[in-house]
Amino acid sequence: MTNADDWSDYLDRVSDEATDAAISRKSGISGSTIGRWRSGAVHPKPLQAVAVARAYGAHPLGALVAAGYLTWDDVDVVAERIVAPKSYALDDFTTSELLAEATKRLKRLELAGEPT
Repeated sequence: MTNADDWSDYLDRVSDEATDAAISRKSGISGSTIGRWRSGAVHPKPLQAVAVARAYGAHPLGALVAAGYLTWDDVDVVAERIVAPKSYALDDFTTSELLAEATKRLKRLELAGEPT
């Protein structure tokens, strides 16, 4: 999965060489878990890697690479394929489509017992 040195180096880099306790406080991940990461006893789970990155204002993809879940080649491919979803305006739909959607939502509310 991951080389413990890569993840430990990432932790040092992203946290400006903070202690395990400081990383724990900032990320919400236990200090003992961070210590086990550094020793190579366990690897960070993807959500933990992302939590560390977000705690320090770093991009989660870099954390996932350091943790061994992705490679930089994967990231390059992902970056090329990421496309913002198209935003739609009401004018993009026909009246029939809008009415069908409204009817569907009203039925869902009625089934849930919510007032319409």
